[in-house]
Amino acid sequence: MERTPIIDAGAVDTQGNGHYAVCASTAAGHNFLLCHHFDSQEAAEATARKVRAFGSIDEARWVYWRSTYGSAAFEAEERDAHMYASSIRSGACSEDDPSIPHNIRTLL
Repeated sequence: MERTPIIDAGAVDTQGNGHYAVCASTAAGHNFLLCHHFDSQEAAEATARKVRAFGSIDEARWVYWRSTYGSAAFEAEERDAHMYASSIRSGACSEDDPSIPHNIRTLL
């Protein structure tokens, strides 16, 4: 089992409905959500403190959420989105091409 080093973790309300998740961030700007939701921010923060203290995550138990604006991960996604958008405009592939990663598809 390979672990991914993180630089921070915290509680986030991704849906704005009062249900919290724990988000862990890497140095490159990738953000992952723990596959568990909490009914209070305090409970999520308690778990986030443990995750921060451990310093790494097992990606098998986490879901990729998004990249941090301005990070290296964000810039890489933008470059990939530009490449796919150019391919679509030129007719080399279609918008529903299954080879387009989900995180890039949302940017097109």
